[in-house]
Amino acid sequence: AMKYTALIKVEIVQCSDLRDADGFGKSDPYVKIRFEEEEAMPYKQKTYVIENELNPVWNESRFFLLTDECKTFKLSVFDQDIGRDDSLGHCTMLRAEPDERGNRNGGWYALEKGKDGRIEVYFTEVELRSGLAQVRNARQEAVVAAARERFDILEVTIHDGDNCRGGGMFGKPDPYAKIEFEDLKEDDMVFPSETLKTHTHKDTRDPVWECTFHYLVHPDVQTFTIKVMDEDIGLDDSLGHCRVLIGDLNEEKQQ
Repeated sequence: AMKYTALIKVEIVQCSDLRDADGFGKSDPYVKIRFEEEEAMPYKQKTYVIENELNPVWNESRFFLLTDECKTFKLSVFDQDIGRDDSLGHCTMLRAEPDERGNRNGGWYALEKGKDGRIEVYFTEVELRSGLAQVRNARQEAVVAAARERFDILEVTIHDGDNCRGGGMFGKPDPYAKIEFEDLKEDDMVFPSETLKTHTHKDTRDPVWECTFHYLVHPDVQTFTIKVMDEDIGLDDSLGHCRVLIGDLNEEKQQ
């Protein structure tokens, strides 16, 4: 699975002087934010539609987990229509340099192939490499802000295992742990959606992983499951599992 090392907040403020793509009335614009699929999670999101307006104001934010490989992302403005939506222009945003990513970057940008259209956008990043404890202390506002939008930020650290039984009649198990979200009402309630797992420790009953994972989760998600597995040729054997309750926003729990 990809290693997500940063969280970016993209603020879509407004557009001005958009092209009128409708024969009757005015355009019904929305903005689509898109990253390369292998560089962000989720890799695309969009704003809501504002009907009959060439100078729309959204003041909306969207959050994405990023890998180190991410260098750019694209903003595209569309006119919602019956059938195929018309393009009202686009622009490619450069990710800020590492020493500037904690600042609020952005401003007004001209829309390519958008005639006189412009878009106002800002973006801010928080570093996830050192964990959310450091982020909370340095940028409390950035963490709390996510809860006012569609997702909360969840950090899961799997420290170690103790007395893991398995490995068959000979030898000891080769354990790893994986995280699964079960019983979700919708497909897009957790990002990344793929199963994330630790590395495998060979021939031990007491593995030490110290692996940290980050997710964007819908506030309705209350639990996840950690499954400990014995890596084997063919089908991996289960060494047990536990259900974990997610705490309140900014609450740190350990078990």
